Amino acid sequence: MLEAKYEIVEQDGERRDEILSYMMFKHLMQGVAYFCLVEGRKPMSPSEMTEFCRLKDPAYTEKFNQAVAELVEKGFLREVT
Repeated sequence: MLEAKYEIVEQDGERRDEILSYMMFKHLMQGVAYFCLVEGRKPMSPSEMTEFCRLKDPAYTEKFNQAVAELVEKGFLREVT
């Protein structure tokens, strides 16, 4: 089964940095997920985000799933088709 991949909606680099700063301060896990997509410069699935951060515990994938879902709900990320 293929896992969904996500990308950042915002195209302006300065605005992305502002969003990242806000997320890291207010919503850490969402900020880390957003950071992975900013730094990775490509769409990623939540499990790819855990690999990008070199996190070994499978529980982190669930946390990234939740963070990504919240970012999609807020309009910061979208699923790539």
